[in-house]
Amino acid sequence: MDIDDLSRDVNRIEQKVDRLSEAVVALARLDERLAGHIEENRRLGERLERCEVSLVTLREDVMSSKVKLGFWERLGWILIAALMGFLGWFPGHL
Repeated sequence: MDIDDLSRDVNRIEQKVDRLSEAVVALARLDERLAGHIEENRRLGERLERCEVSLVTLREDVMSSKVKLGFWERLGWILIAALMGFLGWFPGHL
């Protein structure tokens, strides 16, 4: 082996090391992006959980209000019907 062959071998090794270092840098960037996506997904999960809790609370409030409103609506119709019956009965008994 002469100097030119050794020089060529060293150059090839240097090129491979350069490619490996570029690959390591690319992997590090990918790891950072992946870590960012994982953190974003965690935050989105927390927000989704808070929204679900709010939705359950809102649903319970609506159902409670619906029951109360239903009671008052029925009572209102009963009073209107009673008033109409009284007004229909009252003029005949004067």
